[in-house]
Amino acid sequence: MSTTPPKQKPSAKQILLICLWVVPTIGLAIWMTIAEIWPVSKLIELQAKWSGGYYYPKLTILITWACMVIPVLLIRIAIKGSIDKAKFGNNAEEGADGSTTITITRSSQLFSRFISVNVFLDGKQIGVVGAGKTKTFSVNPGTRSVYATLGKYKSDAVTIALASGGTQQMQMGFAGDINGLNPPVNSLYLR
Repeated sequence: MSTTPPKQKPSAKQILLICLWVVPTIGLAIWMTIAEIWPVSKLIELQAKWSGGYYYPKLTILITWACMVIPVLLIRIAIKGSIDKAKFGNNAEEGADGSTTITITRSSQLFSRFISVNVFLDGKQIGVVGAGKTKTFSVNPGTRSVYATLGKYKSDAVTIALASGGTQQMQMGFAGDINGLNPPVNSLYLR
């Protein structure tokens, strides 16, 4: 019989940040629809043209809001990706000859889909792995300790013995029921 850990509620800080971003953008979309200012006025004209003189305010608000939110999310993803590449461009431990590697495959899950997980080797960050991605890190041989973190989430450290010229395959993801916005702190795994 398996037991599931209790679900954690979002922190007050997370709720505040979401409200400070979502509420004003929804308000702006509503105001733009009521005031019929550009580009909403063009959207209303297109809807009226396509639907026999009618337009749908709720649909207009939704499309307007999505047009404000999606570019911001895409820019955030692009900036995060370029920072990760600049920080960890070669995916290699300093002094590694490239013959010994660790390959980590991360599952693609709804939670943290747009956030990269940090990978640590012997306490030093060696790179990041995006959702649904596989990364290979060149490392020096020997007995090594590997773990992953994402904010407050941290996997258990895994000790691996790497022979010269060898490759270690590892899987990373979140275990259990994590469809909510705030999975249990101990749900990040690396094995």
